[in-house]
Amino acid sequence: MKKILLTVGALFLLPYLMSVSVTAKPQQSGAGIQLVDAKLGKDVKDRQLTDETTDFAVNDKVYLWVKVTGAAGDALKASWKNGDHTYTSDLAVGGSPWRTWCYKIVVLPGDWTVSVADSKGNVLKDLTFKVK
Repeated sequence: MKKILLTVGALFLLPYLMSVSVTAKPQQSGAGIQLVDAKLGKDVKDRQLTDETTDFAVNDKVYLWVKVTGAAGDALKASWKNGDHTYTSDLAVGGSPWRTWCYKIVVLPGDWTVSVADSKGNVLKDLTFKVK
């Protein structure tokens, strides 16, 4: 008799349990990648930018440091531009939130721009700096 009551009770609870599990799933926001922060500096230590600046000398390493959310398993592209010269760096994103960085040794003086774009080519941020 107890087995029958348990079986009947389970049959009545099953639709409720199924609806709870369906509605308990996390919703996809559809917002995609969000750039939380982007900075330029002279080094990265312990996953943090150090010596934040926008003024550099020829042959300096210029570090681009970014923090993103919503991009686990995706990639970013940094495009470094000086006049007609363009250089690119790929940045892997392994989770959310995620901090990543790259650097460019700047050998040309002048005004530079580095653009951070998502994997679809949408520019998320432009940063400018000077090389003297």
